[in-house]
Amino acid sequence: MKTSTWFLHGFVLVLLLTIPGCKESYTVVTTLLADGSCDRVITVTCDSIGVPDSAFPLYIDSSWETSWNAPARKGEKYLFTARKHFAHMDSLSLEYSRGNDSGKIHISIDVNKEFRWFYTHFTYSERFSTFNPFSLVPVSQFMSGDEIHRYLAGEKSDSLKKKREEWEARSMFEEYYQGLITFARKLNHPGLPVSLIESKKENLYDELMSSGPGDVVNETATALGTPVVRKFSKELNGLVDEIMEKSKNAAKADGDYVSTIVMPGTIVETNAAEVTDNSAVWRYSDDLFSMADFVMRVESRSANVWAMAVTGMAVLALVVIPTALRLRRQRHPGMKKA
Repeated sequence: MKTSTWFLHGFVLVLLLTIPGCKESYTVVTTLLADGSCDRVITVTCDSIGVPDSAFPLYIDSSWETSWNAPARKGEKYLFTARKHFAHMDSLSLEYSRGNDSGKIHISIDVNKEFRWFYTHFTYSERFSTFNPFSLVPVSQFMSGDEIHRYLAGEKSDSLKKKREEWEARSMFEEYYQGLITFARKLNHPGLPVSLIESKKENLYDELMSSGPGDVVNETATALGTPVVRKFSKELNGLVDEIMEKSKNAAKADGDYVSTIVMPGTIVETNAAEVTDNSAVWRYSDDLFSMADFVMRVESRSANVWAMAVTGMAVLALVVIPTALRLRRQRHPGMKKA
């Protein structure tokens, strides 16, 4: 999740101090083979040796072959590579189904191989589930379905970026607001009734958005018009810390991604923007994960030469040869049937 807009300007300084400024780059190449097996190679560029603590799932164990390449020149990064051969396509799906860490992007893979006599059809889909801890405000309140589709397809016009930033700001504010409501209900203090917070919701939003870096507790007291808030600075700062922790976890998805699926035979359908020979390529960023599920789909077909040959021989045996013999008998009526 990008940190370009926050509902609390005071959070920005903390983010700059706690979240690394460099993003990893992930390249994933999945190759499906005609015999039903497949290979997967993952490469990550990072600033230091060590599998990065990222939201992108890297379930690397002893079954993977791994290697590191150190930077050859100043300014270059370390290159981590992991590769594995899967004897069956279903094994690749199972590899990712075992991951249930809430701090990771959930990936589900579905691979099918269907024999259709002349051709064998292969279909591959890989779904990245939405990865966003701030889910109280649906993006549909700020962007239409068409606008979401255009944004995820790569359109980054000023109007779309502004709507996305407004959604992010409102989503994070809602976390603070709902936390404040919950705290007020538990507190049940006459000086901080829930009705007051509800009636001052927009005042609170405007105050937090317009103020520079400062004390969130004081800004909340100003917006609500009651000094009682200052008596509970510890609790409210704890709420802010929880939101900050969510923000840091969301930022672990930051990165640039390239996924390539190499299919057997000829690609006949895909939602990839790039297709080269029998490879479908997707280039995307973490933007996609925070707004909706992201799905890569590709279908190919491979000719079954042996089936064509068998069919040809069958046609020859059942149609061509009998027809030729019949014509020959018609020309030579005296010929006896074989």
